[in-house]
Amino acid sequence: MLAALLAWAAWNDSDIAPELFDGMLDGVATGQSDVAHIDTADIEPNNEDADLLRQLVASQSDAQGIETTELLLRVRHEDGKPVANVTVIVAPPLVADARLDEASAVTSEAGEAAFSLLPGRYECRTSLGASASVTLLAGHGQIVVLVLPYLPAVCGIVVDDHDQPIAGAEVLVLGLSAVGTARVSARTTTDGHFELRGIGAGRQIAARHAEFAPSAPQRVELADATAATVTIRLLPHHGRVSGTVATQQGVPVPGAVVWFGPGTVGNFPAQTTRTDGNGYYRSPALPEGPIEVRAVAPGHALESTRTTVQRDGEAVVHLRLHGGGVVRGVARLQDGSPATQCLVWNGVRRAIGGRLARTGVDGSFFLDRLPVGEVELTALGLASDGISLQRATARVTVAIDVATEWNPTLGPARRGAVHGTARLDDGTPLLGWLVLATPRGQSRGLGVETREGGAFTLLGLPAGEVSLSLRRPDAGWQSFVDADLEGVAVDGDAVEFVVPAEALDRATLLGSVRDETGRACAATLRMTHASGAFAQYATRLDGTFRVDGIPQGEVRMEVRCEKMPVYLQPPMSLRGRETRDLGTLVVRLGGAAFGRLLGVDDEPPTNASVRLIGSGNRDLGEVEVDAVGYRTPTVEAGRYELLVQAESVAPARVPLEIPRGGLTELDIRMLPGSLHRILVKTQDVRDFTSRVSIVIFDQAGKAVWTSNLPMTQGEAEFRAWLSDGEFQVLALGMRQQRVRDSFAVEAGSASGPGRTLLELGR
Repeated sequence: MLAALLAWAAWNDSDIAPELFDGMLDGVATGQSDVAHIDTADIEPNNEDADLLRQLVASQSDAQGIETTELLLRVRHEDGKPVANVTVIVAPPLVADARLDEASAVTSEAGEAAFSLLPGRYECRTSLGASASVTLLAGHGQIVVLVLPYLPAVCGIVVDDHDQPIAGAEVLVLGLSAVGTARVSARTTTDGHFELRGIGAGRQIAARHAEFAPSAPQRVELADATAATVTIRLLPHHGRVSGTVATQQGVPVPGAVVWFGPGTVGNFPAQTTRTDGNGYYRSPALPEGPIEVRAVAPGHALESTRTTVQRDGEAVVHLRLHGGGVVRGVARLQDGSPATQCLVWNGVRRAIGGRLARTGVDGSFFLDRLPVGEVELTALGLASDGISLQRATARVTVAIDVATEWNPTLGPARRGAVHGTARLDDGTPLLGWLVLATPRGQSRGLGVETREGGAFTLLGLPAGEVSLSLRRPDAGWQSFVDADLEGVAVDGDAVEFVVPAEALDRATLLGSVRDETGRACAATLRMTHASGAFAQYATRLDGTFRVDGIPQGEVRMEVRCEKMPVYLQPPMSLRGRETRDLGTLVVRLGGAAFGRLLGVDDEPPTNASVRLIGSGNRDLGEVEVDAVGYRTPTVEAGRYELLVQAESVAPARVPLEIPRGGLTELDIRMLPGSLHRILVKTQDVRDFTSRVSIVIFDQAGKAVWTSNLPMTQGEAEFRAWLSDGEFQVLALGMRQQRVRDSFAVEAGSASGPGRTLLELGR
């Protein structure tokens, strides 16, 4: 059940929906750990979704009262010892917004948490994996015991930037998806130590304390269960955000949820707080830099804004909530009958600001308090046979005080399967190997492990073709591929992976990553093979690593750590079955820059791109740009330039200095530009559909504009927005053909936009 649920949740980019778990356990549940892979073998696709809808229809007749009843949750290890400082969550059958609809509490030293709830059915779970269903009756309190599964303990210590232990820090375990919540799962002792038992591999952990900025999440890998100590380091530099949440008329909104998450720079677990009786809130400690602030409350729609947290400062942000928009309509099946067993929701289920509704007996629904603007809607229901799933999606525009109509017609939501076997070329079946299916045009995939006989079955796939890849056990889903199959038809014939025995003769790399003070650094290792194959691995949290299964030949490796410049390992020539110890790789503290891009009327320019230029005009690559601004990668301290280009504005080369261990905030204001067209042609039929690149240089010989396009019938036209002046342009073809020319730009020219023709091969 859990495995198929994970497949459904991952495919729909949603968090694990706890309301989908079934199996009432008479007060005692033996918890199951969250799995690090998705295994849907031998489970019919979509059964869990259909079960949910049938349960919800049946639950509509459940007796509901206004009198609350008491629920006491006790969390225990398998040996009976209480588990203190772990989050327990109690959720109703339907959850639209986890932060509003779920109740949660942290267990006491006795491992207990108490709730007062309305009668009804609830799902109880902990942040470490155990769960149980319970039905509460009016006037009848219940005690539910959640037993954590036995898994190796992850032990660790939380320290400050001087390696001094921090007592009373909360250790957080993050959810499995983008909408998952960071939950308190342990608290450090007086010497800064903590223990997490039952977390499982593949989860992320972080830490926070009232006097420190929260740490960046760190992934717990399989090897960490045996590590003596995991170190989480908190930095003292932090700030806060405070303000009020009120209605559009200025009436304070008590009990509103206020959410704080990373903006264009930073990586920290989202934090939340609630407003007091006067609508006032004050955030927990937050890292310096840009952040996003969101607020939502019962009866009001989600409101979002952005601000910048200053070191030792307190930004003031006042949010005004409105009632939001409404979408109403009637959901029908393809035969025209009303979809009476149907759920309708917006965006990603359980995310903040989410709304959810059931259809009535006539298929009608009413979804209110929706954010204003374009909203993605989903309807999921049962066909008239009460078994198969039906689905519809759409994007609609929502406005305040206007009811938007959406009358979906639900169609089959069936997804298909791929099955086969994996073996060596001598016939030996491959047990426990990782098989990943990626649909054409998608970057996300579904995966399983091979079972007895090397067999595998992948369910929940869309119609069409998928790419299959095979990896050795314990290598991870982003490791080097051992075998692949392209163009595999979903619901087609069985397929077979055949791996040559000599392909198992692969190399191993050992080593550790530390900063220049000798501290261990958890890092991501990105490797590129001479064949073009790419893989990604992670160190243990203590900075050590062992990477198996690397193909022989030349391999390049990048080491990426939070707040550190990328470390480039010199190219390595590896032999089969070689084990090479790289020793200690030392990364150095760096910095980054961020800011807004301001065009005409201070609006963000259209189609902006930013490149980072180092000393000697060395191009260091593209900089991340979003609707709000830009952020550079972490680089070594020093002087740099930003090359900025966008539509309707002149390009700019902006100097900046990035400090060691800090952030530079720099807003870039762009001036109006003039359009100049550059047409590149070729007469060589070999290049009729190839790509061509151009670079435009100013009078000082510095690049100010660059782009590349595919040719269509031997032509490609570029549209460059430039300042007044004289320029040179260089066009470069795929076969190293080059052509140069010069031109001038004059604003307001009577002849209109200028045009330059370049012919490759002449």
